Amino acid sequence: MDNFFTKHLKNRLITLAICAVFYLVLIFISNFTALGHAYLFSWTIDNLYGFTWIIAAIFIVFNGLPAALLISAGNFAGVFLGHYIGIPLEEQAYAQITPDMSNEQIGYILEINYQFGIWVLTVLGSLLLGIVINIIIAVVKRIRRKSQTENN
Repeated sequence: MDNFFTKHLKNRLITLAICAVFYLVLIFISNFTALGHAYLFSWTIDNLYGFTWIIAAIFIVFNGLPAALLISAGNFAGVFLGHYIGIPLEEQAYAQITPDMSNEQIGYILEINYQFGIWVLTVLGSLLLGIVINIIIAVVKRIRRKSQTENN
């Protein structure tokens, strides 16, 4: 069992350090820049980045290093994409509100949170991509081992 956790320890520590940098940079931006007052940056720091760092840590423990890197990078990119793409989309939606609209129609337009949606889609997309890459790597390793044992 010790071998399970210590195998490729150097790679796991490097991946952990890279993931930590992604989160530390976001913490710095959210706490010490003007972006920290923006909705998505303040929401993500208040909610501990949706606990995506726990998912990354689990992948690191179980040697899913590409998935850990991708979810950390996806979270990082998602916050920026959600902010910089979501705000114009919200403004465009708000511009469609007219005085003759019903309260229900206005409420529907106002309840859509494009920033959060873009962030979630980016995180989920990066998680899915990371899982697919981990599966591909595992299959390739298995095929290589199988061909090496057949050649011996």
